Amino acid sequence: MPTQTLISQVLFDFGRALGLDGLMLDDDDHCCLKFDELEVHIQATQENAQVMLYSTLAVTSEPTPAVMRRLLAANYGMLGTMGNTVGVHPETGEVLLSRRFSSIGLEVLDFEALLQGFLETADTVQTFWASAQDTPTSVEPDLQVPMHTMIRA
Repeated sequence: MPTQTLISQVLFDFGRALGLDGLMLDDDDHCCLKFDELEVHIQATQENAQVMLYSTLAVTSEPTPAVMRRLLAANYGMLGTMGNTVGVHPETGEVLLSRRFSSIGLEVLDFEALLQGFLETADTVQTFWASAQDTPTSVEPDLQVPMHTMIRA
């Protein structure tokens, strides 16, 4: 079954549960949801039933090396980003949060959990980014890695 069909059914059911009847991908296999001021883009891909979630969290002209080191540390093993990844586009300065996942076997509750984790990470990274921009370059801001993400049963 094509990715578009799999994620479209999940989006339709998710939208119906929220009272957003008819929620679906557009002709470009894309959908955008807005939570407060954050736009979350949902993009179906042609490869391996993969779906991308992505959001622009901020735009910067030139982040400090200390901030970039902290973002790299948060991305290490995705421990500080709850399975999401953060990047800075070198030309536009966009700070982008993204997550790629399979739509095979995806149920509405699975999607809701992925989206919730994505939104929580977006909030954490936006708070970090705002504090990092106000931090003198000699002090490195701290993006906390939750302990439960490092403990494996």
